[in-house]
Amino acid sequence: MNLILGAILLLAPQQPSGSSPFGSVELFGTACSAASGASAEIRSRSQPYLGQALEFDVFGSAASPSPVDRISLFWGPQAQTWSNLKLPLDLAFAGMPGCFLSVGPGGHAVRSSPAAFFSWAIPADASLLGMETFIQAAVSFDTGETVTTRAIKARLGWDPLEWNGLSPALAVSRKAGVAPLSVFFDATGTVSEQEPDAFHHLTYHWDFGDPGSKRPSSSGPLAAHVFESPGLYRVRMDVAAGDGASQRALVEILVQDPDEVFSGTKTICFSNTSGFAGAPAGARLVTTSSFDSALGHYASGRRLLFRRGDRFTSSGIYIKGEGDGIIGAFGPGVGKDARGIYSNNPLVICNGTGPLNVQGSGFRIMDLQFEDPSRTVEHVFNADRRLVKSLLLRLKSTGFRVPVLISQDVIKFFGSDPHSENTIADCFTSRPRINGYYISGHQLAVLGNRVERCEVSHLVRVTYADRCVIDGNELYYPGTTRLALKLHAHQEKARYGRYSQRIVIRRNDVRASTGWIIVIGPRDDASNEELREILVERNTIVAEGVASQAIRLNCQDATIRNNVFLDRGNSGYSFRCVWVSKYGIEPAPSGIEIYHNTLHNSVSRSNAYMAEVYGHVNGPAVVKNNLVWAPRAQNSSVMAGGSAADTAGNMAAVDPRFMNPGGGDFRLQANSPAIGAGVSLPVLDDFAGNLRPWDGRGTAVGAFER
Repeated sequence: MNLILGAILLLAPQQPSGSSPFGSVELFGTACSAASGASAEIRSRSQPYLGQALEFDVFGSAASPSPVDRISLFWGPQAQTWSNLKLPLDLAFAGMPGCFLSVGPGGHAVRSSPAAFFSWAIPADASLLGMETFIQAAVSFDTGETVTTRAIKARLGWDPLEWNGLSPALAVSRKAGVAPLSVFFDATGTVSEQEPDAFHHLTYHWDFGDPGSKRPSSSGPLAAHVFESPGLYRVRMDVAAGDGASQRALVEILVQDPDEVFSGTKTICFSNTSGFAGAPAGARLVTTSSFDSALGHYASGRRLLFRRGDRFTSSGIYIKGEGDGIIGAFGPGVGKDARGIYSNNPLVICNGTGPLNVQGSGFRIMDLQFEDPSRTVEHVFNADRRLVKSLLLRLKSTGFRVPVLISQDVIKFFGSDPHSENTIADCFTSRPRINGYYISGHQLAVLGNRVERCEVSHLVRVTYADRCVIDGNELYYPGTTRLALKLHAHQEKARYGRYSQRIVIRRNDVRASTGWIIVIGPRDDASNEELREILVERNTIVAEGVASQAIRLNCQDATIRNNVFLDRGNSGYSFRCVWVSKYGIEPAPSGIEIYHNTLHNSVSRSNAYMAEVYGHVNGPAVVKNNLVWAPRAQNSSVMAGGSAADTAGNMAAVDPRFMNPGGGDFRLQANSPAIGAGVSLPVLDDFAGNLRPWDGRGTAVGAFER
């Protein structure tokens, strides 16, 4: 029985003059229906102002259209007041049998099958100001099934800083601009009295208010999103701590219509056949087969569109701009793939240095295909100096030495600020000769791309990043002995004070047959490069061939959590999911946390380990609630022998009873010994976004809570 509890209308209360409104209280709960044991969730968000009416809409899911029979809200000064109540209750005494219960201040409900409406009023009683309360919700269906939340703590009042010690911060790279608009979201300024390490130990959930997009939500202290349609978007960030306390921050993003911003002759359309069907009304029309000649028209405040189905040629051109501009496609598209790339997008046949060499800000380059038939062209996109607030969207390339180059070398050469607020989204890069992406910058986002089959070196190499999101990408098969992802830092740290820091790597599908797959550390043992504040979560990493290490950490303050590691390599080799070590002259690793990961091995191995801490580290790595199931390995354990670590709650060499490991489903069956076997940790959700117990006790071992 799935359940949605949401669409809450928060009515503005009368507040004392000069007061600040509360952040949100959030009821998160996971329970099983009494009848079938099927999982369900309740999410109820409220702002407990004195004198305020809170209004909830409750819906049974389309898959389970059973009418809602009863909505219950339990409210009291102690959590145990309601924890042992048997549900459902006989509510006839409340005057609305079968529909309503409010133990506490008062309320009313209206039944409208299969949905229900519930309203709860908090008394405008000054004596309640600052009162600490516990709130719990329950919903019953006509079938007799009931789901409930866990009780959580809230405090009544107006001052958010007095409420629960959790003060959210939400910074955005920009609040307005023309579509497609890429926005970087930063919650790293959030403060929690309970969890001083807010980057690693709080749980963040983002709703971009864009349900039609490929990535309508995200998690982690940093996020990025591309708004492709005009409109006003209300972005919501919810942050929660381990005691169930939560707060909400909101921001509105205004996205302008490109047909209005680039109306009339501000748009120039290009065709090599004089066919201009589908061109925007009033656009200037130019017939040419030269991509370079067309780009000669580029300027800020202009939109250059190339006809789908046409071919153009390029030997390279240098363009500059300060302000919004678009280079894209027009005309009907066919053969749309999962990334939104049409098979008939304009095709640019390249020679020389490469088609796009840019400097400035506001570039939006989208919906184009590039080929390198001679195998001699350097780049598709090259930002050799300053690049700001720019977006590469749905570009497809085959070949090229380094298709996307946004190099941090600009800092060293020009002594200038690094590239900033740039995004690469939903692009497809195949068979690059050296690197797929060689990139760097501040507020850098890499979203939903596929980079595959590099001939020589790394698929993605991030040479410097300060606040970076690498989310939802497919990174398949780097060059021999190289990496799917290499993340290191700036060599000019002493001169410019640069560190690679505050980086979120999440939801990526990574596959490699090389020795190492992901390395987070200096480029070599002679580079004193520092990396810190790294979060790696919800990734699937598949080790094939001779792969012996999935993630190598030579850094500080890294959390590896809720990842699935699949060992599919050659027999005879030992395999480690996470290797922690000091590489060279950089500072020794410290602050390493390896939580709630799953390793599944399906090939003959000599050894299979979750982690190994090798060499000098500052303080032990913390390795807890990890699950290792390697039935075909001669030896398997959570830690390699002799590793220095703080371990607890791990499980190895015990069949966890996965749902369907052969089919890639590593959720736990109801009778799994991993359920409830974990120890308390500040990890409040799992690989799939399901909630873990708020206090961490009784959580499941591994990447999945259920």
